[in-house]
Amino acid sequence: MKISGAIIQNKNITINSENDFVATYKGKEIIISTNHGFGKPKYNHLKRYNIDVVDISTGMIDVQTYEDFHTMRDAIRYALKGACLID
Repeated sequence: MKISGAIIQNKNITINSENDFVATYKGKEIIISTNHGFGKPKYNHLKRYNIDVVDISTGMIDVQTYEDFHTMRDAIRYALKGACLID
């Protein structure tokens, strides 16, 4: 999967669906889901995504938030930017 120049290999993607995404990339675990308790999105045409990025070796949290996006790809791009993995 290629997103904004970042290539996440299929072998590193555990879950890739419309509502959930779990993968590792450059020593980070990326977990994105629409199954959460953070309410509904601000606008009906968007989905609310819970976004977590954790450094695997240290356990430090790089990103822990929720945001509203059109697609899962937008949420993944946001997670990668938040963890300083892409520009």
